[in-house]
Amino acid sequence: MDKRIVTKSHWCEQLIHEYHHQNSSVLCVILGGQNYSIHKPLCYYSAKLCVQAGYDVLAVQYGFQQNHSLTHFPEDFEILYKEVKEAIDLVIQPHQTEIIWIGKSLGTVLMKRLKGDYNQFSQKLILLTPVSPAFDQEDFREKLIIMGTHDEHYDEKLLEKETESMIVEFDGADHGLETGNVIADLEIMERVIGAIAGYIEE
Repeated sequence: MDKRIVTKSHWCEQLIHEYHHQNSSVLCVILGGQNYSIHKPLCYYSAKLCVQAGYDVLAVQYGFQQNHSLTHFPEDFEILYKEVKEAIDLVIQPHQTEIIWIGKSLGTVLMKRLKGDYNQFSQKLILLTPVSPAFDQEDFREKLIIMGTHDEHYDEKLLEKETESMIVEFDGADHGLETGNVIADLEIMERVIGAIAGYIEE
């Protein structure tokens, strides 16, 4: 069942977050990038996959995207973090035991901060094109990391430290996991969603 989760934002009058409630013990939280909304393919199909798997799914809107505002990071990060946490706290159910985090770029940095607020839950972390601040040098738990080798944020040294994680790399793909070849990009999307499906079903 689709529901409207409404919160106020520093950047706009109100935010309407996309929430699909199925009375699941698992909550999946979708966090987009700074210039990559929840309606773009990586986030959109990740959310659809989790709904199909029977999970509750919250796709979080960002106020600065709704208002097309310029933001200043890291200065505005604390505001954004609090707004995202507010939306999550509105949907978490007492019977839930697990959170699946799926973040794209900026969303992976938010995940790093948010996961510590929910240590009472079992957690799975899926990092789509993470940026360097998302890598936690004190937490090398298993996670799924997906990146392109032509992403300006690709850092082989950081990835080498993630010895417990499943890492999927796409040769020649950029920060949007695109290569410039439409057919190749669609094949990458299929493989990304397949990797996420395999990981959440473990």
